[in-house]
Amino acid sequence: MRRGLTSLILFCLLCGGGLMLLGSKFGAERSIETTTADGKTMRVSLFDGDGVSVRFGSSWALVEAPGVRVELPTQPEMPEMPELPEIPELPNIPIPGGSEKVNSDLSGETITQLNVYAAVGEVTIQCGDSWAVSLDGFDSSYDTHDECLNVYANMGDVVVAVPHGAVLEWLSVESDAGSITLDGIQTDSLEIIQSMGETVLKNCSWGYADIENDCGSVSGTKLSSKGLNVDADMGEVDLEGGFTGETDIESSMGSVTLTLSGKQADYDIELESDLGSVTMNGHSSGRRISQSGGPDSLEVSCNVGAIEVRFAG
Repeated sequence: MRRGLTSLILFCLLCGGGLMLLGSKFGAERSIETTTADGKTMRVSLFDGDGVSVRFGSSWALVEAPGVRVELPTQPEMPEMPELPEIPELPNIPIPGGSEKVNSDLSGETITQLNVYAAVGEVTIQCGDSWAVSLDGFDSSYDTHDECLNVYANMGDVVVAVPHGAVLEWLSVESDAGSITLDGIQTDSLEIIQSMGETVLKNCSWGYADIENDCGSVSGTKLSSKGLNVDADMGEVDLEGGFTGETDIESSMGSVTLTLSGKQADYDIELESDLGSVTMNGHSSGRRISQSGGPDSLEVSCNVGAIEVRFAG
């Protein structure tokens, strides 16, 4: 009996603190108090009958030995884990620049008009040996109808080759985000609409051009224009070439620099900046310069930014 009690005391010492006594008398009671490893007092009672009971918190476990009964705490039941929802399969999203590539030779086609729309990507229209279309991206296509080439690219780069010496009746390019580059192109009518990105014109000529750019620069070298309208919301405008007829440039925010091959005396001139300097042929006259002159006209207005005009003739 004492051997059982000794074993019980050792067992309780190993169980640690936080104990309280609950006993049921089955005979004369004999009690032993001891200190646990964490410094708490534990009382174990032995009865002549058949039991000792020890309670840990609110949970019970029963350990029986000859002449001894001890009730010890049980581990609380773990709650069942909820079922996780199934993860849906991801759709197969095509990657721009992946498998969709188009390289088409249109040398047998008669084309006088060209329309290009690119949502996101670079657009390049340049001279080549014959008509050709190169598309590299996602959801891109082209078609020809009534001597008109239509090119569409949702996401990706577009390159169109125009035969050397060809003069288009109509050229329209629209881009939501990405650069537009025209190199060596001749057209009676030109329209460029760009939301974000730079517009670059090199060695181009047109009868009339309308260029809109919401956010990005407009630049050009070796240009020949018989009529030009530029509307730039945010970005620099820097153009060089021969500009006859009416030339009208508006900039909301950004400098305007023009280098004209003609003579100053050939132009009616109106230059004005709300916030920025105005300079013509190196001479500044505050924020406004006006001149009456020849058959051509030049009008430049800028809300925020400097205006500089130079005549090379």
